[in-house]
Amino acid sequence: MLAGAWSDLPQLTRAIAARANGQPAVAVYHDVGGRRWEPFAIHVFDTAAGRISAITHFMGPAVFAEFDLPDKVVEQAAPSA
Repeated sequence: MLAGAWSDLPQLTRAIAARANGQPAVAVYHDVGGRRWEPFAIHVFDTAAGRISAITHFMGPAVFAEFDLPDKVVEQAAPSA
């Protein structure tokens, strides 16, 4: 069961590379249906010696505006051939 959940992850989330306070970050959006994803969390990476040394999580949609990130991700349907 868990393996199936992990294999569905690319369809259930979208991620956008970002920067937060000068540090690398990723904004994660969760699928809400209809080819639309809404804010879930921002993960900010602390680095030391070229490696991730800590991850700080900002949970919930309210913080996305503070980091100048979109309030949703919408994908258009692929054109049919």
